[in-house]
Amino acid sequence: DTGLAAGTTYLYRLRAFDAAENVGDWAVVSATTLVPAGPGSDLAVTKTDGVASVASGSSTTYTVVVSNSGPSGANGAIVTDPVAAGLSKTSVSCAAAGGAGCPAAPTIGQLQGAGVVVPTLPAGGSVTFLIGATVTAASGNVSNTAAAATPAGVTDPVPGNNTATDTNTVLALANVGV
Repeated sequence: DTGLAAGTTYLYRLRAFDAAENVGDWAVVSATTLVPAGPGSDLAVTKTDGVASVASGSSTTYTVVVSNSGPSGANGAIVTDPVAAGLSKTSVSCAAAGGAGCPAAPTIGQLQGAGVVVPTLPAGGSVTFLIGATVTAASGNVSNTAAAATPAGVTDPVPGNNTATDTNTVLALANVGV
């Protein structure tokens, strides 16, 4: 800890010495705004249901993995999985690894709303959410995205890997009569 406040402007006075230790004049160096780096956590998200296509009216299960490559913990990270056109999410469960902890009883409403808070996500830890869904689209594609955000006061040096999307082709069910 430097003891310097983030966002504060400081002026520095320098005095130069030459090799013979002759003292030079004082000089004021231009004002510098210091923003000390806070703790950093590289969160990453993957999402898949393991298939390229789904049948209209069928069920599928998405696996969402949120991992923290560190170097700091990201306790309080928020995971979201917004409403996706053509899907009706039906269930969610969580498993943790590497010292991480799952939220108590996560719900679809939380995932699709403000998000699920991961209480413990140390460097090297991960949480895996299994999200069940029913395909309501009759045709076309369904895309489903998950995201993770670091908690307040924690920066992510690689924010581009904080979301993942799984897209499937929807196969129409044939109506076969006998």
